[in-house]
Amino acid sequence: LSVCGPDADPDQDGMKNLVEFGFGFDPRSGAATPVFEGLGLPKMSLAEEAGTVYQVLEYPARRAGSQVSPLSYIPQFSHDMTWQSDDITTTTEDFPPELDSLNAVWEKVTSRRPVNPGTPVTRTSFVLRPV
Repeated sequence: LSVCGPDADPDQDGMKNLVEFGFGFDPRSGAATPVFEGLGLPKMSLAEEAGTVYQVLEYPARRAGSQVSPLSYIPQFSHDMTWQSDDITTTTEDFPPELDSLNAVWEKVTSRRPVNPGTPVTRTSFVLRPV
C-alpha cells in the first residue's frame, strides 16, 4: 500500500492524495468530510443570467502563493464525449468573513460556461496537477 505521492490513497477512501490535498480533505482519514467548512468537492449547478444559461462549477482552490508547489485547477465540460475547456469564465473570491481564517490559503472559485438549453452539459471533469 503506497502512502505517499499524488496517486496514493493511504486511507483507502477512493480519493487520491492529490484530490484530497487540492480540495481540502485529510489524506490520512477516510472521512468523507473536508477538514474545514467551506472546502470540499466541486459543486455543479445551472444558472440563467440575461437569457443565457450557464453551467456553474464552484470549488475551493489553494492559493498559488500559499504553496511550495502550486496546483493547476482546469475545469472541463462535456455534453457529448468531447471535453471542452473553451468559453469558460473563471472568477475567484475570498471566503465570507466567518471563514476568514481560510483566506490566506484557500479561495472560492467559480467557473462557468454558457450552454445551449437544448443540449445540456452532462459531464464535468477536472485536470488537477502540480504546476
